[in-house]
Amino acid sequence: NSFVYELVSGQWQLKGEILNTPRATPATGTCISADGNFIVVSTHQQAYAFQYNPEDNITETSWVPVGTFPADARFGYTRVSCSTDGRTMAIGRPSTSGWVGSVSVFQAVESEY
Repeated sequence: NSFVYELVSGQWQLKGEILNTPRATPATGTCISADGNFIVVSTHQQAYAFQYNPEDNITETSWVPVGTFPADARFGYTRVSCSTDGRTMAIGRPSTSGWVGSVSVFQAVESEY
């Protein structure tokens, strides 16, 4: 699990817990939107997007998974970057052979990336 904190009046306060996030490794990437309400976490061959929902009283967390990535998306050990609103993200994939890597750009359309 991951925990998200927010700086409020000079004090760090827990903004919520994200359940079932991948285990952090040196190859894990993260990005957060400017308003702090979208987070993307990536790890080996996977990326996960979450949105803050303070009114979600049904689950144990205020962070809920958002959208899905295409089933054929291959990320490798990934690095991520996202737009200020968190709705567009670039996910890198290093070289699998030779010295050529790639970057895939995803934009949220409703609940899908």
